Order: sequence, then structure tokens, then C-alpha cells
Amino acid sequence: MPRRISHHRRVLDKTSKTLSSISPSDIIEFSYIGSDGVRNTNLVYILNMKGKTVQAINLNYINEYSVQRLLKETDNKNFRYYSLYKDAFRTYLKSKMRSIKDVSYQTDDMLAEERRDKKIRDKGISENKDMNET
Repeated sequence: MPRRISHHRRVLDKTSKTLSSISPSDIIEFSYIGSDGVRNTNLVYILNMKGKTVQAINLNYINEYSVQRLLKETDNKNFRYYSLYKDAFRTYLKSKMRSIKDVSYQTDDMLAEERRDKKIRDKGISENKDMNET
């Protein structure tokens, strides 16, 4: 079994969601009771929902770089960077999914914009201090 990776630093917000309101390209977190009876919490990118199953990419099994590439993909059927996440494809039974939450995930673009804004604010504050001191 691959090593699990935590992406909790990039999770901005979680809100409860029903199974019927999930759609492709959503990022959700849920508890899943496996065949061994162990309950795991999964963070997944939804690909498809057919019948009694959900097909997804489990983000817990790919690194942050691969997650960012996945979120920039435009076609959920023909992935450009398939080799980065091919080992993370999973199929889940809807009946075993519990505590479903919609996840707001911070992308690299969001983080870069946040840092730019902070830099501008800090620069403006330091300029105001310089003007007040003279």
C-alpha cells in the first residue's frame, strides 16, 4: 500500500454535503468503512458517479505537485499528466461513504495571489511608517 500524504494545510474550508449533490471535479472528504472494517478518512477528486459507485482520485496517495497538476486539468476523461496520479485511482461504494464534506482546496495560484496581496499590504504599511517618521 502506498504511503498516505496529508494535505490538511491546503484545506481552507469544509462544509457538509449530501451524496446526491456531488458532481465530477468536486473535492470531498469522507469516512469510508473498508472491507476489513477499518474506517479511513479520504480526500478525493471526483471523476464519475455511476450506479452504486463513485470513481475518484484519492489525493492522499499523490504529492502536492501532482494535486496541483490535477486541479489544472481541463478534461476528466483524458488526463494530460495521467502518470502522476495513475496509482491513486479508486472506486468507492456509495453505501460505505459517511460524513461527506465539500472541501475548499488552496491551489498554488491562490497561494501566490495571497502572497502578492500580503507583500503589497506590507509595502504600503512600511511606506506609511516612513512618511509618518519624516
